[in-house]
Amino acid sequence: MPFNIPILLLPLLGGFVFVTYCNRTKWYAVRAEKERLTLYASVVGFIHLVIAWVITSLVPHIPCVDFFWCFSDLWATWHSIWKDLAPFPYIGTALLSFILASVSWIPLNRYFFDRDTETERIIVAEGGPLEQLLDHAMHTQKHVLVTLKNDKIYIGVVDSSFTPGQLSRTIRILPTKSGFRDSDKKVIKTVHYDKVYEAIGEDFRQAGRSDDEYYDLIEDFLVVVSLDDIASISLYWEEVDARYFSKDVAALRSPLPTFETEPLPVSEKRTDPILRVFEAIGDFLLQPVFLDSTTKRARLWRIGWGIGTCALFIINCLYLLSN
Repeated sequence: MPFNIPILLLPLLGGFVFVTYCNRTKWYAVRAEKERLTLYASVVGFIHLVIAWVITSLVPHIPCVDFFWCFSDLWATWHSIWKDLAPFPYIGTALLSFILASVSWIPLNRYFFDRDTETERIIVAEGGPLEQLLDHAMHTQKHVLVTLKNDKIYIGVVDSSFTPGQLSRTIRILPTKSGFRDSDKKVIKTVHYDKVYEAIGEDFRQAGRSDDEYYDLIEDFLVVVSLDDIASISLYWEEVDARYFSKDVAALRSPLPTFETEPLPVSEKRTDPILRVFEAIGDFLLQPVFLDSTTKRARLWRIGWGIGTCALFIINCLYLLSN
C-alpha cells in the first residue's frame, strides 16, 4: 500500500489552509469544533487531491503542437528528475494537491466570494440576534442605545461592527449622546455630542475650513466598545423617547414625526455545509425518483445516497492510486 502519513497529511494541510482563508468557508472554520474542522479540511484536501491526480494523469497525454510548449516532453523530463528525488511514491501528487489547495482560495476570493458579500450572507443566514441588529443599524444608520455593565450608556450610530467568528469582538460607535443609568435604571444623559458636532461645524464654516478637516476631527470622537463589556443594545428613536417616555412638552405639541422603519433580517435555518454537499449529490442522482423534494424522508435519502456515492468514489480513487 503506497499511502503513508506524508501523502495523506499534505492534502489535509492544504485543506486546512483553504478553509481558513477562503471567504466562503472561514466563518465555519472559526466556529467549528476541532473534529468538524478536521472533517472540513479533509473534504477540501481530498477534492484537491483528486484534481492533482487528474492533472498528473492527463498532462503526459497532451499532444504536442508546433506553436506551443510540448507538455508531454517537459513532463517526461521532470518526472525522471523527480523520480530520483521523491522520498515516497505519489509524494508529487500529494505536494501538488497541497499547493493547489493553498493558493486556490486567492482567485475564489477575488472573483467569486467577496469578503463583504460573504459577511453579509453569514450575518443574515447564520448570525444571531446581536449580529443582525448591529448589521441592520449600521446599514440603515439608525441610532442604538448601548448600555455597558458599569451602567455607562452611549447613544449613537454604529460605524463598524464585528465580523462573525473573528477573535476581536468589538464595535465602533459615533456617539451623539452619553450618560449613565441611575439606581432605578433610568437613562440620564450628561454629554450631548450632537450639539458639540454642530458647534464645531459652525466654527469651521466661519473659519473657512474644509469639510474634510471637519470630518477628520469628528472621527476622533469614535468610541470602540468590547462586546464583553456590553450589558444590552437596542435601537433608539430620540423622537419616541421624547414623546412617549420623557413626555417632553415640546415633543408632544409638535406634529407626529414619520418613522421610517425596516424589518430586521430574518435568520434562515441552514444545514451543515458538508451535509448540503452530500444532499446536492444525492439530489442529482435521485431527482427522477423523488419529485417532492420538500419531505424529510426525501432529504434523508438524498443525503444517504450522496454519502454512499462519495464513499464509493473515494474507494475507487484509492484503489487506482495504489496500483
